[in-house]
Amino acid sequence: DSLGHSAGDEVLVEVARRVGSVLRGGDLAARLGGDELVVACADLSSPAEVEPIAQRILEAIALPLLVADHVLHLTVSIGVATGGVGATALRLVRDADRAMYRAKRGGKARYEVGDDSLAALAIRQIEVYDGLHRALEEDQLRLVYQPVVDLVSDRVVAVEALLRWEHPERGLLAPGEFIDVAESRELIVPMGRWVLAQAARQGALWAERYGDAAPQMWVNVSDRQVGRHDLAGAVREVLEESGLPARLLGIELTERQLMRTGDSARADLRAVRDLGVPLAIDDFGTGHTGIEYLRELPVAVLKIDRSFVEGLGTDRTSTALTDALITLGHGLGLTVTAEGVETEGQLAMLRGWGCDRVQGYLLSRPRSAEDLEPYLAERVGPGPGR
Repeated sequence: DSLGHSAGDEVLVEVARRVGSVLRGGDLAARLGGDELVVACADLSSPAEVEPIAQRILEAIALPLLVADHVLHLTVSIGVATGGVGATALRLVRDADRAMYRAKRGGKARYEVGDDSLAALAIRQIEVYDGLHRALEEDQLRLVYQPVVDLVSDRVVAVEALLRWEHPERGLLAPGEFIDVAESRELIVPMGRWVLAQAARQGALWAERYGDAAPQMWVNVSDRQVGRHDLAGAVREVLEESGLPARLLGIELTERQLMRTGDSARADLRAVRDLGVPLAIDDFGTGHTGIEYLRELPVAVLKIDRSFVEGLGTDRTSTALTDALITLGHGLGLTVTAEGVETEGQLAMLRGWGCDRVQGYLLSRPRSAEDLEPYLAERVGPGPGR
């Protein structure tokens, strides 16, 4: 597209020529439309015979291509489907298409062979997607809350709102059962707004009860909710509707999501910060990259991933990294929270290193707002008139 339609046509013609040049005599190649081609290979004695054909196509497309005085380096993602007696063209193309998208998700410039698991995955996605639509319409979504405890005062200073789906047949489901489908099908945006609104309303109730001692309400958001001031607009709206003070709402994004943010998303996050709402990096340490992005993002809290905390005292690498991450966070002027604390030994080590806050099953499992009330009454502190 950047070189114009005629250049695009040249690319398609050359790609078709290259594909045809590496096929067997009786194979058929055709263009489905756009930049998608299909190759039909008949008379194979085993599914394994199609893999060398796919590899030859990859290698042929990877050769440099001169178009409009530019040298282009193209990649192709290939999905392979095989069928025996009774297979239909429609099913073969559908299965190959699924395999192709798996190849694209795996990094492109590769091929994937379709199997029954892909069909099962596609069926699951359809079922979960339809179910989530009903969940939004029929009030099946729930929030539970996990306390965050300050290690100096030993009181609850925050809670993290966690999404659950009360499935009519399967019971209460954690996000691992459905959040991937919500992310891939854009349902995460309306679901995220619902979570934000519900959490803000509950936070406002606790603010009314506990006054200045009320815990902050931390909400996880997806990077798909960020950009073009969409998140800042949603945050402003729920603060106005709920009456929750901005300082008592916090927004969490995972490290991987933060690293994917562009200029628009970063401007949106700065707008959230300018509202008085703090930002946290969740699952810190799992991004496997540099930390240069910390210079550009208005982050206030660093949350160390549970995968490091669970190895404290037993795994030398996890222990050293957790200590280093706490030092790093403090050096950057950030509040450090350790997630997934489950043992007294882990708690003692974190306290000794000066970690600011902790959360995990040792302190409290995620609970409904009603079930959490006795714990908060004991650990938050007196509110107005108490």
